[in-house]
Amino acid sequence: SRVCQANLRWDRCTPDSTDPQCPVLPPPQQCLVKSIRPANATTLKIKNVVVRATFNSRVASAISTHPEWFGIVRQGATVADGQPCTGNEQCFSDRCDQVTPVPAPKTCVGSTIAGTVKVSGFTAAFTPERLCEAPNDSRHCFAETATYEVHLQPTDIQCGNKPLVCTGVTCASTFTTGTLVDVANPTVD
Repeated sequence: SRVCQANLRWDRCTPDSTDPQCPVLPPPQQCLVKSIRPANATTLKIKNVVVRATFNSRVASAISTHPEWFGIVRQGATVADGQPCTGNEQCFSDRCDQVTPVPAPKTCVGSTIAGTVKVSGFTAAFTPERLCEAPNDSRHCFAETATYEVHLQPTDIQCGNKPLVCTGVTCASTFTTGTLVDVANPTVD
């Protein structure tokens, strides 16, 4: 939070016992999800989406080496990892690839969408591995006009040195991608 400091400037609250406007708060009793973005049941115009999960305390950096802990799968898919497929849309991982030796049949690769996770404080951000089509092939995209499910994994994710606790649908979300690739930097109004 921000408070007016003694020098009459707005600044970050620094919790310590000397600042009565910024009391020392006890650590949270549980690791909880505060939000998942895009918000549940959102239909987007873009397909280069970054999925962000915000927690009630600092998220453990181990999630950055385990993007599968986001549990993102393509909704409506029916084919599991290693099973024969004819198109990406059939696979939970949204990835149907030719395996060697050719001409072996195509199979689904992975059980969740592949990607990378970056952690910053209370937030973990998932970016899909798949590159967008040219001329935007330096950016990462989900498939266009596809619906995805997010299932944060409570057995693996920790924040504040405590395991994630999921109540109701707090650890789950869905979103549908659009057809555009957002290439503009954010602006402040």
